[in-house]
Amino acid sequence: MLDERKKRVLQVIVEEYIKTAEPVSSNAIMNAEGLEYSSATIRNEMAELEKMGFLEKTHTSSGRVPSAKGYRFYVDELLVEDKITLDEIKYISDKLETKVDELEEKFDQKLLALEEKFDQKLSALEEKFDQKL
Repeated sequence: MLDERKKRVLQVIVEEYIKTAEPVSSNAIMNAEGLEYSSATIRNEMAELEKMGFLEKTHTSSGRVPSAKGYRFYVDELLVEDKITLDEIKYISDKLETKVDELEEKFDQKLLALEEKFDQKLSALEEKFDQKL
């Protein structure tokens, strides 16, 4: 699924985000231990990870944050178990729960909007039908 470079970039982003709770920039990643990629390479990898759904941008000019998919991949594939604390596990769990709640809320909003549009169209059709009778 992900090549080694993407895995390493994702791992650094998740760990940096856990530490700082701030969007992670390519410069922050360049300063990470064991990563010797150019800024352009890191930005390209971040863009690919975003397209694949592992990262999200909070604003157009901001760094990236892990998505629910990114956290899940980190926990399932990249996490070095002896390095994580209970606080980090709770933080990741809380973030995943928040993302799920956000998605459910967005889904409910879209469903409500769709229902309203459907009701409007149905009312318009009923009026046309009544006028023809």
